[in-house]
Amino acid sequence: MHILRSPSYSAQYAVSAGPGVPISENRKNCQLTLSVHVPSGFTFAIIDVGYHGYYQLDTGVKGYHSAIYYFQGQLLKRI
Repeated sequence: MHILRSPSYSAQYAVSAGPGVPISENRKNCQLTLSVHVPSGFTFAIIDVGYHGYYQLDTGVKGYHSAIYYFQGQLLKRI
């Protein structure tokens, strides 16, 4: 069995909300694409995904994080 060590991606995203803030500033997206060569007869899997970061929200404000994982050509996306 071969195990690929964790690829790491780092980005800084800042979002704002409130009257007059454009929608492009109150949500951010990131897409990470990996090219994987799998020899015939072999399979691969993603075992674990982790996130870390911080936030500062005013009282009564809620934040939301979501992730979608999929393989190219796959019709259904897994959340």
